[in-house]
Amino acid sequence: MPETSPKQHPFYTDLQQRLNQIRHQFANSVWRGLALVAAIGTPISLSRAWYSGWLPVYNIQLSVALLVLLFYALLNRLPLQLKTALLMLIFWTVAVPGVMTFGMASAGVWWLVASVVVAYVMYSARLALAILCLSFAFLAVTALGFIQGWLAMPLDANIYLTEPMSWATYLIVNAIVFLILTRAGVSYSQAQHAISQHQYRQWIDDLPLGLVVQDQQQQPYYYNKAAARMLGPLLQPGSEKQHFYQSGSQDPYPTEAMPALRALRGETSYIDDLAIGNGGPQRRFQAWGRPGYDSNGKLAFGITVFEDITERKMAESVQLEQAARTSAILQHIQDAIITVSSNGIMLSDNPAVSQIFGYETPAVTGQPLSLLVPALGDLTATKLTELAGNKHESEGRHQTGRKFPVALAVTAITGQQPAIFVVMLSDISERKRLDQMKNNFVSTVSHELRTPLTAIRGSLTLLTAKVLGELPHQVQDMLVIAEQNSQRLLRLINDILDMQKIEAGQMHFVFKLQNIKPLLQAAVQELSYYAVQHQVRFVLETELTDIQLQVDGDRLMQVLANLLSNAAKFSPAGSEIKLTAVYLDANWLRLAVWDHGPGISAEFKQRIFQPFSQSDASNQRSYGGSGLGLTISKAIVEQHGGRLSFDNNKGQGSVFYVDLPCPQRPAPEQEV
Repeated sequence: MPETSPKQHPFYTDLQQRLNQIRHQFANSVWRGLALVAAIGTPISLSRAWYSGWLPVYNIQLSVALLVLLFYALLNRLPLQLKTALLMLIFWTVAVPGVMTFGMASAGVWWLVASVVVAYVMYSARLALAILCLSFAFLAVTALGFIQGWLAMPLDANIYLTEPMSWATYLIVNAIVFLILTRAGVSYSQAQHAISQHQYRQWIDDLPLGLVVQDQQQQPYYYNKAAARMLGPLLQPGSEKQHFYQSGSQDPYPTEAMPALRALRGETSYIDDLAIGNGGPQRRFQAWGRPGYDSNGKLAFGITVFEDITERKMAESVQLEQAARTSAILQHIQDAIITVSSNGIMLSDNPAVSQIFGYETPAVTGQPLSLLVPALGDLTATKLTELAGNKHESEGRHQTGRKFPVALAVTAITGQQPAIFVVMLSDISERKRLDQMKNNFVSTVSHELRTPLTAIRGSLTLLTAKVLGELPHQVQDMLVIAEQNSQRLLRLINDILDMQKIEAGQMHFVFKLQNIKPLLQAAVQELSYYAVQHQVRFVLETELTDIQLQVDGDRLMQVLANLLSNAAKFSPAGSEIKLTAVYLDANWLRLAVWDHGPGISAEFKQRIFQPFSQSDASNQRSYGGSGLGLTISKAIVEQHGGRLSFDNNKGQGSVFYVDLPCPQRPAPEQEV
């Protein structure tokens, strides 16, 4: 719904009615004064007219006096604006001839002053200022007229000054003008008071808090809009539709404990367990009670302020439930969770700290984190921030002095000053033991498989090469299939062993400075059989002749063989696969393998270098692979100080980049 405009607000309407009433009272008061002047002044004007020879100014005053009496008889029938306009007209009708006849000695000067006052009270300060300026201009022109001789008094001033009726008229006019000024001051004060009341009422009514004022009989004689919205029928005397309850129950709230009644006893009170609702959802309130006193210091009324806290209490309840759940999780989780200050001092911990490290909570709180993880000594906020966001492995120390491997994760709590960090420690002794068992098992099985498999492959190679003579055609085909699968199985075992070495950091490298162009040529040539098998063609494209790099030739050949074989698997028959070599700059050489396959899907991009990851492309062909080739290749390239990356051109295949650092100077042969 659109908001109510200020001029449509009930308070604004009440204020306008009050101000109009004040203006009516002021206008009627001025009219009564004029009627009194007219009633007294009419015979005086007749006498003065007779005495002075019926001067025009007295004739005008006599006519105006009769009109004033007529209008006063009709006063209650006249609207306010017409009353005011007639007042202004009468003032100037009397003032202008009088000033032009008798100058500053005329009582008309006071009628001009009265017109300014009436304009200020009935209209605005701007109009009053305009009439004041007009009055000064008129008086100045009149004074100039008397000085220059354009105007002259029609009779001797002494006669005017010695004539009693002149002084009587002057005194009466001054008295009436004084009455007008006094009444104007009263009206102005009343108007300001009404405006102040309006402002205070509007401020109170627009408060989000409910305000109720009760008299000594406990009857509300004032309440604001928020109170009406919150309490509703409870503000109506004798209403039993709703009651005040103690929150969370259907028990009525004790009457003697209500803030309103306590305020009427002169007490100041506060409660926050008040509720409203009969049969439906209860609304929670907090309330304040304050006694109110009159100007004589006597207890006259009680003030009660209500605030609806239902949503806040619901939010607090949700927070308490969440805190309880979080506490239960922390109490039962098997990982040690510790809050740490910016200088590495432990602030709190969960029971898992005692289970893992053997320390009770009092022995840990206030101690440095290095008590549990010796490697984390001299911690600072900067170092903790660097550790945050990643998982680390370190060595923990039990209370008995026993050391064991732990996994470490640090999280910074945002918005805290000074900074606070949460450290999670996990005992990974069992995981390390299982990993070692797995590695030993894989190593044993792989070695035990590779030895007989090598012999089987050698025998199959001799048979397929017809060293032992011609074999039947069907037997020859079966032997070819067996040899291909033995090669595939041998590659799988070699990949598993290489992966194990990478994880253990035991892969052997022999680096030496050499020209790698022959290695590139050899890679293309040695994999030519693979190209024939997949009906593709390998091409080496480079303008470089002498490419000196510090590399392990065998390991680099392993990377190239993996990238070229993958390109062959995923490229359509008859396509060309390029191996290129260019210098990116003086410090980097880029080797690239380009294919024309379907490209790499967005889903597979996220896990392409993870172990055992394989693409689900429909044209993957029958050669699936182990899913370890790219993982091993990436590790080999990184051991060379390089980078393995890829790019995807939709509809044009993909390209894999091997970026290798170029030596600044020849280095001797070395082993890693």
